[in-house]
Amino acid sequence: MKAPLSYLLYTHVWIALGAVLLSEQTYLQLELPMQWDRMTLLIGSATLLNYLLQRIIAVRVIKRDTLSPLTHWLLRHKPLVWSLMGVSLAGVTYGLSGIDWSAFWLLVVIGGISLLYDVPIGKQRLRDMGLIKIFLIGIVWASVTVWLPAFHAGLPLGSADVWLIWAQRLLFILAITLPFDIRDILIDKALELSTIPRLIGVEASNRLSGWLLAGALGLEVVRVFTAHTAGLIYWQSVLGLMVAYTATIVVIRLRKPHFGDGYYLGWLDGMMILQFICLWLATHIPDPI
Repeated sequence: MKAPLSYLLYTHVWIALGAVLLSEQTYLQLELPMQWDRMTLLIGSATLLNYLLQRIIAVRVIKRDTLSPLTHWLLRHKPLVWSLMGVSLAGVTYGLSGIDWSAFWLLVVIGGISLLYDVPIGKQRLRDMGLIKIFLIGIVWASVTVWLPAFHAGLPLGSADVWLIWAQRLLFILAITLPFDIRDILIDKALELSTIPRLIGVEASNRLSGWLLAGALGLEVVRVFTAHTAGLIYWQSVLGLMVAYTATIVVIRLRKPHFGDGYYLGWLDGMMILQFICLWLATHIPDPI
């Protein structure tokens, strides 16, 4: 991987940007003004800090000869890693100072689950619990990028609108996480971990990603149809997500066994960023009616 790209992907700045833009996308889908404020800073900083902490924890609990190239890269750039952790911690601290206490506790619960993903509980980590881990990833990402912005906007988390976006986001994250489990299928087999690709196979897992994205698009159609009492579908939102999900399916289907971190950390994680861009562009198309 070329040096500039490795700095963007291996520092987790790219995926933190994805978290920020997915959160702003929630405002777009709720037809609210985007809010580039302390909550935005908090989500981006907390995502960056969490991923860096997970790598530091991994160094301490995993044998050095089994560490991933990403973790080895971070070990070679310790000053940069500690600097980014300091910056992200400052961002989290400043972001927390401007949010409601209820949102704070919601963030604590979500952050705790994220950290326990790599922190051993006894001899077991959440990521070593096979089928559970992919759903934990999806739930955490959906909660951070949907519930926190909705709560920040003063919307009730129990509303149908918010829950449909949450479920849609969950399906999307599951779809782009499945290829990571396909990548790790041999490692998981050696560790005797049950994952979806191990249970149903690689090709069936690829098809499942497509069905999950189709389901997510269907939820958006249901959401915007029911949200507009006149029965007029907010077609710009559906169009934007349809383009983004189609591109995501193409990227997933193009996966080859020899593909490295550039594909997984760049292209697959980048589908979060592409989704925001597609939706933002679509919502700026004039409504003909």
